[in-house]
Amino acid sequence: MKILQFYFLLITFLCLSCAEIPKKDTRQSKIGGKEQGQDSAKVQESDVRIWHFPYTGKKAIPCFADIPSHSLTISGFDTDGQGRFYIAGGDPLVVAAYEGCREIYRRVLDIPRIQYGMIHLYGDSLYIFNDRGMEVISMHSDGEGDIKSYSLPIDTCIDCTCSLSEPFYLNIRGIPQDSGRVCSLADIHTFSFFRFRLSDKHVEELSDYVDMPGDYYGKKDYLDSLEMGCKPPVKSKEAGELGDYVGTIGDNVIYVFRDGYEAGVVNVYSRQSGKHLLKYSIPGMPDLCPFSDDGTINEHCVTHFSGNVLLRMDCIYLIGFTPKRLDFQILEIDIKNIIKKNVHGR
Repeated sequence: MKILQFYFLLITFLCLSCAEIPKKDTRQSKIGGKEQGQDSAKVQESDVRIWHFPYTGKKAIPCFADIPSHSLTISGFDTDGQGRFYIAGGDPLVVAAYEGCREIYRRVLDIPRIQYGMIHLYGDSLYIFNDRGMEVISMHSDGEGDIKSYSLPIDTCIDCTCSLSEPFYLNIRGIPQDSGRVCSLADIHTFSFFRFRLSDKHVEELSDYVDMPGDYYGKKDYLDSLEMGCKPPVKSKEAGELGDYVGTIGDNVIYVFRDGYEAGVVNVYSRQSGKHLLKYSIPGMPDLCPFSDDGTINEHCVTHFSGNVLLRMDCIYLIGFTPKRLDFQILEIDIKNIIKKNVHGR
């Protein structure tokens, strides 16, 4: 019996010794739970991941960076939600694709740096809104093939977003060509909504003004709720700042608030009732607008577009950077799993 026990222990030891030990990817980090302070939400290590990219040197992401002033600007970001990232930036504009932190390709476009633009993955194509040339540019997501351009009947643009349901549109707010209007951010009637439908490249102009019944957070959130067939969110002291609507997961409506620095919150509401279900404080969130050396706020945010917060494949993606480490970051939050544990798992 003792001999059999000896051989059993020997075989077990040999099996463990031969087991492959996975190598650690230092460019991707995971964040644990309670020590990060996530309110009452339960979070496991696998719920949050961060990818790290340099924004200076030969392997820098496409961007415009001014190291002394702690400023970094990119022109667009999107992901397929399965580990592939697309980043646009630089002057002239460059589009680069990554598998995790590994660069797959980069392509230089013959246009200057865009500021209030965006990049959006739709099907097998990337669509880029060029706010300098008032056009939508499309290219294959593998970086190959021709680049197409579609002109827009707009003189001035102040923002561009993408709809979050079919049919997919690029929603552009600006002043129509030859309208004679003067740009005034204080007057909503100055601007019109333009919708560029990605499926057939159709452009239409919509009125900007909408009458809103009831006491809602604002016009944009009300329109977003109607678009997805959701009840507008009910105001709640527990929720605090509502944030930006990023989409839905099943019967849950997701909003993300970030103040540009270190604070970030995900608020989850009921699609049917608008009731607040969950407040989740984002751990390890990268900065959008870091402070300058003298302690003042740096006005050069990493992006000027809504794509700094995305919901893809049931995960939330946020981008930002850390000037002291010259480090650009992509933060992934498995919000579906967090909701499952904290709302449906109660």
